Amino acid sequence: MCSKEIAEESLTPNKLLRHMNTHKDVASLTDEGRKLVFKHRFEQLTKFQTFLRQTLTKKQQLELFSYKAAYILAREKRPYVEGEVIIKPVLESFVEIFEGEVFQKTVRDAITGVALSNNTITRRIESMGMDLREQIYEDFRSSPYTASAINESTDITSKHSC
Repeated sequence: MCSKEIAEESLTPNKLLRHMNTHKDVASLTDEGRKLVFKHRFEQLTKFQTFLRQTLTKKQQLELFSYKAAYILAREKRPYVEGEVIIKPVLESFVEIFEGEVFQKTVRDAITGVALSNNTITRRIESMGMDLREQIYEDFRSSPYTASAINESTDITSKHSC
């Protein structure tokens, strides 16, 4: 209900419960009401993803796949070269096993068209990092609260030179 994206580690039961209790629009619901809201949100997300896939061009679909592959490699802390060395050969083997000329042609075209090189994966991860940084900065800018912190160990104003 609050439309906030939360980190995966925040989905633990105690953190999720705290999140729901601190957001007024979710906290006022009963457990059954929350389940209905989450079910409705899931259905909306699924419909949106289906719509998004239908409206993407072939090039945009390949770029989206490249971003998803980069995210998986980064999340699993795998070397970036595995995109070209592992993912593409596995997909090619997958196509060989399953029959269907249209399916094989579609997947083979996608395999040859997608960029999964070390440099591409690095750029994708940097791009995702910059986007995340901008989201965090925007949250700070739009926050009504301010805070300041001073680290005494770097304060040299009280030091006198001899």
